[in-house]
Amino acid sequence: MFGAFKSTQSLLGGLLWKFRPVMSKPQKAKHRARLQLVDKTVKNITMGLHISRCEAKGVAYEEAISMSKLLVPKVESVKKLQSREHYLTEDQMSAKNKYSLYSKYSKGYRKSVHRVPKFTKVTNRIQPRYM
Repeated sequence: MFGAFKSTQSLLGGLLWKFRPVMSKPQKAKHRARLQLVDKTVKNITMGLHISRCEAKGVAYEEAISMSKLLVPKVESVKKLQSREHYLTEDQMSAKNKYSLYSKYSKGYRKSVHRVPKFTKVTNRIQPRYM
């Protein structure tokens, strides 16, 4: 056939942009590394807020770092990041939660993380309760 309906191998093969149903090992490794970087950032922010609160109370920097118990930050969103029920660290997450997300439209209500648009830019740690 000629024109728009010519039969070439790429046109007969279905979708041109295909991606695997599961994540490859390098994809998983990069995803874990991204999760760990976010954990380090949250830890640094928490430590910085702790040090600033200690300095406001008159505690020296060295003492603030060596304290066993961190002061609770006043910012509500950072408080939520510290609670285990809202925000799990990478080592606390199960493999199921690391590599799949809740999706009400998917079969089994789970969707692989790499199927989500911009999965490298958005958080996927918060899962619905009982999932």
